[in-house]
Amino acid sequence: ESEVEVLMEKPERPHQVIARIQIGPDAFVSDYQGQTNELIKLAAALGADAVIVFYDTAVSGYVGGNATTGVYGGTADSKFTIGQAIVYESE
Repeated sequence: ESEVEVLMEKPERPHQVIARIQIGPDAFVSDYQGQTNELIKLAAALGADAVIVFYDTAVSGYVGGNATTGVYGGTADSKFTIGQAIVYESE
């Protein structure tokens, strides 16, 4: 199990972005922790040293219902987590 560093911003050290990973959007995710864990696993599988994490939400409208309950609508907050998997360049 390789340790992948979780960063909130680009590191000062020279590095290369090897992948951009997005988990979500998912209207049923109430916290970002699960998505972050998923992101770390994927970054580790790619051999990344670290992952720069960004969080965002997308508001989407929806309409649901059926003949019995009638029609309802509203908006849902879809949370998604984006990560840039990076490797540090050796000096």
